[in-house]
Amino acid sequence: MSGSNCLAATLFAISNSEWIIHEWVHPKTFEHGLKRANYILVDDDLCDGDVVTWVNPDGVVQHASYYIGNNLFFNKYGQTFFNPWKIVSWDELREEWKRYKINIYRGIQKAKIS
Repeated sequence: MSGSNCLAATLFAISNSEWIIHEWVHPKTFEHGLKRANYILVDDDLCDGDVVTWVNPDGVVQHASYYIGNNLFFNKYGQTFFNPWKIVSWDELREEWKRYKINIYRGIQKAKIS
């Protein structure tokens, strides 16, 4: 049984577009969604509302999560209806995805303030 993946969950968190909660999102579509939501790549410490991605050596997003603050993330593991959306710690995510490079994206309005 299919369902949303981590990329869909993250786009939902930044856009609140309900249609996406049932979709499986491709990495290129995800990148387009970040741009459309005015999120840009930053070289900074985490800030509430940031999107963190883990990318492979070819630059393809393998996982994404939304930072809600206090070292906690809105996250989804797995790609089926039965995999829950839940709150996880930064430590858990870093350990799970440690073999990949981390990129941080921030809403452009917030990035200008930082």
